[in-house]
Parts: sequence; C-alpha cells; structure tokens
Amino acid sequence: MEVRLFRVLLYSDDPQFCMKMVAECERLGFQIRLVDYLEEIKEQYEIVAVDVGSDFKKTRYISKAKETFRVPIFAITNKMNSKLQAKCNDDGASLTFEKKIFIQSLHSIKSHVENA
Repeated sequence: MEVRLFRVLLYSDDPQFCMKMVAECERLGFQIRLVDYLEEIKEQYEIVAVDVGSDFKKTRYISKAKETFRVPIFAITNKMNSKLQAKCNDDGASLTFEKKIFIQSLHSIKSHVENA
C-alpha cells in the first residue's frame, strides 16, 4: 500500500512562522511548500494556508487560492480579530486560525481533511 504524503501549501512572508511551520511539518512527516503571494502554483495540495497576519489587504489571496485549489483554504492571522475573521470568511476561508493555534492543530487538520 502506497503511503501518500500530506502536502501543505503556505503563502507567507513571515520568516519566523515559516520556520515553525517547516519544523512542525517535518516532525509530522508532511510535505510543505512555502511561496510568496504572487507565485503561480499548478500542483495540487491537501490544504492551502494563507498568512494574512493583520493585513486586511492580504485576504484577497484567500479568494485567489479558492479559485485555484479545490481544497480547504485556511486563513492564518497574528491575533484573532472578529472583523478580520469575517473578512477572511467572506473571501472564502474554510477556517481562520491564529498562527500558534494553526501549528498546534496541523495533525488534527490532517485527520479531518482525510476523513472528509
């Protein structure tokens, strides 16, 4: 039986968050690809995470990802904020997480995605 890698695509410009995501994905045996917001991606992934930080303008990348990929799109914020969360949801995010919580939840997210 072939083991399929769980592949994560992360749009982010936060080097510390990227390093933490790489470390956690490596620990869990996930494959991660880090890209900037303007890069065109053709490969498919199990999930896509868009780091919007605290910037309402970056939520447009959520809708772009939603058009490109047919997988759950996660909005990642610095701190939870109801207005930013609503904007992320309006732009197509499946769920919105704070960075620290998203990293801690990766294993559970994988289980939910694979069993959906």
